[in-house]
Amino acid sequence: YNGGQVSLAISRKVICRGCAGSNSARCNQCKERCANELETVQMRMGPMVFNQQQEVASKERCKMVSHTIVVNVERGMAAGQTVTFKALGEQRPKRLPGDVVVKLKQEDHAKFKRRGDDLHMNVDITLKQGLVGFQMSFMHLDGRQVFMKIGGMTAPGEVKVMPGEGMPKYGDPTTVGDLYMKCNYVMPKKLSTQQIDWLVANFP
Repeated sequence: YNGGQVSLAISRKVICRGCAGSNSARCNQCKERCANELETVQMRMGPMVFNQQQEVASKERCKMVSHTIVVNVERGMAAGQTVTFKALGEQRPKRLPGDVVVKLKQEDHAKFKRRGDDLHMNVDITLKQGLVGFQMSFMHLDGRQVFMKIGGMTAPGEVKVMPGEGMPKYGDPTTVGDLYMKCNYVMPKKLSTQQIDWLVANFP
């Protein structure tokens, strides 16, 4: 909803440059085996000679290093979207390093559920509030206090809509979805004799 930054620690294998065949103190710290290299060899089949690539053990030496990357989560991004860090993957001899791809995972929220660009929440109301209307407020995801006023009757399970109080749209945060509020009745656990008599006398 708000966007932000998340720091992630990653480990990757890097090539120790200039350490192939070296026993220097610096190179002796490189104890990881590097990925295989691709080597082109000539193959003969009858009168035909053709080139073929095959994997061979690399003479390079590698080590593991740790990095901290900062993931920028833009407003409106959803679970399953990815953020790519170019060339921060494992280094392989004679090849370009791969990418680090971070896939976003959305945690459940205690109050709101997201569906596309819309938000959904449950609201508990009393029987009296359902019959005559009610006012309420709640804190939104950006810390704002949102007030709402519902007049008239509200049916059990009825959904009220607050336009423009949903999620910002990814790529266009000025466009915002809606907030859908499902009203659930909280029935009284007990009624007094006077209350029962009044209901019988005044309700059809």
